[in-house]
Amino acid sequence: LRLQLRPYCDSDADNCASGDRDRFLTATEKQHVDASRNPANAINLLSGRILGYARSRGDVDAYSAVEVSRIIDNVCAIQTACERLHNTSLPLAYSLLMHRTSTLFVLLAPFGMAEAMGWWTPVFNAIIAYTLFGLDELARQIQEPFRDEPNCLALSAMSRTVEIDVLEALGI
Repeated sequence: LRLQLRPYCDSDADNCASGDRDRFLTATEKQHVDASRNPANAINLLSGRILGYARSRGDVDAYSAVEVSRIIDNVCAIQTACERLHNTSLPLAYSLLMHRTSTLFVLLAPFGMAEAMGWWTPVFNAIIAYTLFGLDELARQIQEPFRDEPNCLALSAMSRTVEIDVLEALGI
């Protein structure tokens, strides 16, 4: 999922998302995942198939299979939520309206404040401009939480934490 949302991250250094993903896949599985339209979903399907195969061979008891299946279902639900966030953007009209309204207000506010505030008008207008343009930039960053910026989601760190926990649980 990280590969789809943010394939290259400056904070990852030489470690890219595709390298992280591919080291756990066989060559055949990698080809299958690369050929699919939704690689994260293909990996979830592969996980279900591997679980079914292990269950049919008797490597996994029924209770464990149900629990692992529940975990795979939860991963699918999380993947769906992330893809929904990634694919649902704030309309351009909203962003444009907020930016233009902020700019217009900052340009016209001094004319309304000048008589009452005198020489303090530029100071108060600067405070208003800082606030409005700061909120505009914050809204831009919130619109796309999966970008590689300091205030966006730390996908690499979260993915690495999950990977460490899974590998530890498997005894690897």
